[in-house]
Amino acid sequence: MGFEKEGSKWMLVMGELRIHLKGGLGTIKSLETVLKGTSNGYEGRQNPEELFARLCKILPEEDALNIIKTAKEMGKLAQALNGGKSG
Repeated sequence: MGFEKEGSKWMLVMGELRIHLKGGLGTIKSLETVLKGTSNGYEGRQNPEELFARLCKILPEEDALNIIKTAKEMGKLAQALNGGKSG
């Protein structure tokens, strides 16, 4: 999962999935803190539910849910390619 700038728009990129993020750098920083595990609250660190809640603030719920599902699928694929080892 990453972020790319296209002209004046920021995009959330996961594999071939590309979604326009409204809100600029503040939005990206909010999402990054959950993904990197640096959010203020313990329950917000690398938590899919917290990521979903933050995504729902800027995207339709269906898009947010698709992002979470895609991330989980990519994580399972990475784990399988890594021989079942995490990390």
